[in-house]
Amino acid sequence: MSRELAESLDLNLAWRRIIFDRPDRVFTSHPYLIELVELDLPDWLNRINQRIIEGYNPSSCLALNVPKSDWQIRPGGYLRLDDEIVYAALIGSCYETISRSIHWSQGDPDIAYQLPIEADRAEWVRRGYLIWREWREKSIERLHRGAEFILFADISAFYENIDLDRLASDLRRMHLNDEARVLLSSCLHRWAHPRGKGIPQGYSASDIIAKVYLEPVDRTLRNDGFDHLRYVDDIRVFCRDFRQAKKALLRLTELLRNRGLNIQSAKTKIVRADLAIHEIDGITPIIHAILRDLQEEIREGYDLGAYATVADLELLAEAHPEHPPVEVLERAFRDHFVDATDAFDKTLFHFLLTRLGAASSACARDYCVGLLGLKPEETEYILKYLGRIGLTEIDQNRIIAYLNSPEAIYEYQIFQILRHFYQHDFNLEEILQFCRSIMHNGEFAPWVKHYAIALLGKGGSPADLEQLEAFYQESSDSLQRATLICSSCQMERDRRNAFLGRVRDDGWLEEKAARWVRLH
Repeated sequence: MSRELAESLDLNLAWRRIIFDRPDRVFTSHPYLIELVELDLPDWLNRINQRIIEGYNPSSCLALNVPKSDWQIRPGGYLRLDDEIVYAALIGSCYETISRSIHWSQGDPDIAYQLPIEADRAEWVRRGYLIWREWREKSIERLHRGAEFILFADISAFYENIDLDRLASDLRRMHLNDEARVLLSSCLHRWAHPRGKGIPQGYSASDIIAKVYLEPVDRTLRNDGFDHLRYVDDIRVFCRDFRQAKKALLRLTELLRNRGLNIQSAKTKIVRADLAIHEIDGITPIIHAILRDLQEEIREGYDLGAYATVADLELLAEAHPEHPPVEVLERAFRDHFVDATDAFDKTLFHFLLTRLGAASSACARDYCVGLLGLKPEETEYILKYLGRIGLTEIDQNRIIAYLNSPEAIYEYQIFQILRHFYQHDFNLEEILQFCRSIMHNGEFAPWVKHYAIALLGKGGSPADLEQLEAFYQESSDSLQRATLICSSCQMERDRRNAFLGRVRDDGWLEEKAARWVRLH
């Protein structure tokens, strides 16, 4: 590497961008790490800069088995924070070139994670509900234009099957800085070991290079006369007749195969336009019906006028939780979930749960606690809801009983629950006992143990704190040692000060952790 490459990378902007990815984009977090780094961010970034000058060597990417529906898993990625910074900086260094190269496709046909024109924004991709709504509205517009058939297609395991050599060729054609491209390639190959292909999931930087990888497919489909939209790996081709839809499927299969990708046959189908509207709308008509009921009942007590928006309704529901609209939400939840016999719809579940939480309605509490074992992929939404309404001690014990049961097989779900307990100051003896068992279990990943350590540090006994101090001597990982130091806050003062004095010179993170403890 060289000093020129280091000078070309904006690590400060990269830092702001990885903060943008938190908490909703990245899969994991750490109880203290961001705070520790921000105690001396310039020095930390300068250390990374020096490593780039000397020849940066990335660490491995840990695989996370994140639950999906139907008991499947998504292979999320866990990068060390310094690797994440370098990744964001490398993609940031070629952001303008990438943006110019794929600008023609942004918003149509490529809907998801659209790139703003400004190259120095921390929010370097557009995402969220408005983008999803654009996906729906543009699809419906195609139907109104006269499409008679739609090809619905899905790419199987898209991120994990990206061919890195082919991706490197795509980046070369964009005339990227050679040193930046070489380091990026080195990082991606390191993170893809041992499979030799795929990019880390859970980072905006990956979302951007995934767009680069599929841009040739978008361009060729358009050049061949097909009218399509794409939301990451979800593709819709709008066709004038059934014959064109079959040709579109054949052509798309060929184009993806040339990129080392495959169509997921279970999610791929050709649908008549009159039936496709139901596929596109999904649960939207039910949501709109609930919103109409909310409007009618809100207007009985409040004059909002004829053009109240959904945002108006949500703000009013949050400001006046005692008003009848809460009853509309509760009735809808009972009808569609508690007493329902039809299939579980996650979009409607998220819609209702978010609004019930904003209204502090506990009507979904029992259902949600029981759902942790049946729908582990919904854990994040369930915990956010429970965090809004508050957990009773009975509910906490039910969750702990689930954690201790043979059904709790997903390490990622255990991580989510421990993080939630830590963030909401739950320290029942039962959860502390569970954390003790994790500490001495070599099968658990470090990103799970960090929250077990933090919980014991916050609510454990003097014996627990003594064990954490002893565990420090056995640990060789700097991040774990920093976690153990931060968890010493509740230790008896003289003993804690002696411990901090012994460990503060063990490394950069350890020194910052000792400083953090003294500040708290």
